[in-house]
Amino acid sequence: MGHGSKVNYLQPQKLKVWLGTAGELCVSPDGEKTYQHVKIFRTRPISAPNKYLSFRVGHTQTEQEELGILIDLKPLPAVTQALIENELDKRYFIHQILSIQSIKEEWGILSWKVNTDKGYMEFSLSNRDQPQIIPIKERGRLITDANGNRYVIPDLKLLDSRSRLEFLRHSNC
Repeated sequence: MGHGSKVNYLQPQKLKVWLGTAGELCVSPDGEKTYQHVKIFRTRPISAPNKYLSFRVGHTQTEQEELGILIDLKPLPAVTQALIENELDKRYFIHQILSIQSIKEEWGILSWKVNTDKGYMEFSLSNRDQPQIIPIKERGRLITDANGNRYVIPDLKLLDSRSRLEFLRHSNC
């Protein structure tokens, strides 16, 4: 789709999704034309992870073409939902921070030790000029580490007081 093009909303009753012989995601938006190696992107990964999903084809970001937007997963059959969710989980692997053991700063690098929904993790943030901690929703934060991994604190108030203090001491948001 070119710039300024009208958004094409995919119709759940016409949309067909399956895995090809090589495990690639195949999509038929209208039951007629078939696309292989389809990538699905969340347009709202935190606030509405299963809504407004962008279906795209093309190997690189510059040559990607949007097939359309699926407003919601819910109207799709359970098997199709599971296929799409599995693809999204591969792309959007986000750790939820439950508590912060420590954050240490040395030479402009913040080293984090945290407990997440997937277990204990250590990661680093570098180059404080880049916004690696961004506010989400009312009191949440999305953190992207030096390797591009993402961590979410859905609500700072959900952290215990020691974790919250540690976070506030080392972040400027």
